[in-house]
Amino acid sequence: MGTDAGQREGATAKLLNRSLTGGAQALDTSRTDRTKHALMSSILTASTRRMRDHFEPQDTDPQEQRRLRGTLEQIDYAAFISNREVIAATLSRVDQQTFQRLAVAVATARARWAAEALRLSESGSPTTPDQIARLTAHRTAFEELAEAYEGLRRMVERAYLTLPPKAD
Repeated sequence: MGTDAGQREGATAKLLNRSLTGGAQALDTSRTDRTKHALMSSILTASTRRMRDHFEPQDTDPQEQRRLRGTLEQIDYAAFISNREVIAATLSRVDQQTFQRLAVAVATARARWAAEALRLSESGSPTTPDQIARLTAHRTAFEELAEAYEGLRRMVERAYLTLPPKAD
């Protein structure tokens, strides 16, 4: 492990430790009561909706709810710091041109998938299992590339990854 990586790991560990142990005093108690919200939340990705089970107690006193929300906020902050540090270190060379190349790869995969489907339909004969497997491979490639693009975009949106300014 290089010196920079070790220092970065140490700094991340200190931030996480501080956020998990010392953040209780800094809680914002002026937030509105969240207990009226649904018990389940969801995230919409490119083509699927994933459910998350975020339990929000409804039968505890307000002081206990604030304490629990504070603990959960500390956990969320620790996850944010971890994501930001690990993703930034792993994807340090991502820039706007990287997104452009990935967008072209997604568009190319989509076009290949559609072209293969059209080619199969033009023959007029029933499709074979091999042809369907090839069509499936094209669709899978498109879907995986599209999910990767959306995932990277979410990383920028959530500030896990910052892009250098575009050179004019």
